[in-house]
Amino acid sequence: MAYIGSDNELPLIEWKNENESPLCVNVLNLEYYDDKFANENLTMKHRYCVGSWQGCGCGFSFDFDDEHYEAEDNIRGKQSVEALFDYIRVNVTNDSCELLSFWSGEGIEHDSDILDLKDFVLGNSFDFLEGQYMTVTK
Repeated sequence: MAYIGSDNELPLIEWKNENESPLCVNVLNLEYYDDKFANENLTMKHRYCVGSWQGCGCGFSFDFDDEHYEAEDNIRGKQSVEALFDYIRVNVTNDSCELLSFWSGEGIEHDSDILDLKDFVLGNSFDFLEGQYMTVTK
């Protein structure tokens, strides 16, 4: 699962299907355990669940050097990561937002990280760490 927190409201993006949507953004449904956990751990006023081409956070990854990844999954994964970072650049009005990623039912396992989108370049691989909280600056 992946979540974003922002000081400003962000536009919602409906997930249609894996062939049409590299990114979806939805309001939290606090009846779900994971959304409730994210709501308790994000500090910014507006909180959203974000999904990749797969409709969940799993597709925010790719590794062109790993032969176990399907070629199409790599392409779609990279498109989803690019779409997420472009979405943040365009829609987050202050200098930063929060990202939280964790497996369903898990907690935060890593110290807080900072990801600076000004200097960030996607390489041949990317994935969010399991149980990762980060501040994204732009």
